[in-house]
Amino acid sequence: MNIIKIYTSFGFLLIICLSRIISYSINSFVTFVNNLVYNRIDNFSRTIQRNIAERSPSRSPRKRAYDFSLTEDEVENLISILHLEALVLSDIICTMIQRLNEETGSVNVDGLVRDKILQRSMIESTNYPNYVMEPMQIRLTEQVGDIVSVRPLSKDIILQKYELCKMELDESVHLVLIISKQHTEEEAYEILNNLQLIGELLNTRLRNDDIIVDDITLSCMALRARRRAMNIINYYLDRPSFAKSN
Repeated sequence: MNIIKIYTSFGFLLIICLSRIISYSINSFVTFVNNLVYNRIDNFSRTIQRNIAERSPSRSPRKRAYDFSLTEDEVENLISILHLEALVLSDIICTMIQRLNEETGSVNVDGLVRDKILQRSMIESTNYPNYVMEPMQIRLTEQVGDIVSVRPLSKDIILQKYELCKMELDESVHLVLIISKQHTEEEAYEILNNLQLIGELLNTRLRNDDIIVDDITLSCMALRARRRAMNIINYYLDRPSFAKSN
């Protein structure tokens, strides 16, 4: 659970910084947030690697051919997809708050999400296939659409919704880590198909932070967390390294 706490702390620090600097100029705000994100990328990646090693110190560098469980490198690679999604989400939130300050009016959700995914992918030099990136765009579009549906929209509402989005991403990380320990595909998909379990895990996470949501919102978040984890696991299964081991 250390990696989950660290991942949550990363988001929490970002939210504090966002809240404190809104009163400054827009240009300083954007520059500050971008610098904060960039400075923490390397630390975040090293922390993931260290905590994965601590999680399974006896695991062999190469898994047995019949073992579904993931190696340390494979887990880190999959988590990096969620890290990219988290960075895109933070970019979107920064832009939304900036536009509120500029009073530029309504948000083109589809265009905003598409542009931020492209920009962030170029910054991170990622080259994930379309069947990874397109579902990511759909998930982010749903989340941003939910944010802008609130009227009147304010900075506080955006930040509150952002907190929910981060919780959902954190639970997706948790799901991937749980699944990475399973030894068969059947065990992995048994967890992925247990929507009640996913909902309970997510609800526990929310309540631990004194956040209460209605059943419909919780169901939507649980379904999206499941889709996110499923998408990433399918990406793992489709990789040549996995196909050669079976």
